[in-house]
Amino acid sequence: MQANQLKSKCNEDKFQFSTYEVIAGHIWRCSCKARELKDDQETMISIPVDCRSRLSPPLPEGYFGNAIMDLAPKAIAGDIVSRPLSYTVKIIHDTLCTLGNNEYFRSALDFLESHPNISTLIKGPQTFKGCSIGNANWLKLPMYEADFGWGQPVYMGPAVISCAGRSMLAPNPPGVGGFSLTIALESDYHMNLFKNYFYDI
Repeated sequence: MQANQLKSKCNEDKFQFSTYEVIAGHIWRCSCKARELKDDQETMISIPVDCRSRLSPPLPEGYFGNAIMDLAPKAIAGDIVSRPLSYTVKIIHDTLCTLGNNEYFRSALDFLESHPNISTLIKGPQTFKGCSIGNANWLKLPMYEADFGWGQPVYMGPAVISCAGRSMLAPNPPGVGGFSLTIALESDYHMNLFKNYFYDI
């Protein structure tokens, strides 16, 4: 219901944004407000993207390894907070459309292969501290279809969020509908503000 309200607000213009883009934009905007970022502070949202369907030639059938790359739309906090939600959502949409393709991923793979020590490129907790956010999208994972011998799961979600600034979207169980958002910010103060902003549609 709330996701549909957000979508209808953002899709009033000529653009048609996906449900994920709208929710991610709302999360990013609410986190900027809750953290009370300065107007000139640069902020980003890091989005892991599945490369399987975007690579050419495609990965072999049945490939089970990771094929994920982060895309990181950036903006100025003052713009994110003061402009309509559709502004933030369009930044995400444009980044996913322009960078989420075979050419970009192949270029990134070439860079990784040429880098002498890729462990220096690993993002740690400091990446999201204070002003940026990471958001993983599990909305399309068929996690409630799993049956390990005692029936379908009652709940599936992360056991813990490892550091402030990380978040995850996951589907709710069948019959409940909607999705759950798991997020960690720096303090209870920030979390309470985020909650208020998130539900104020």
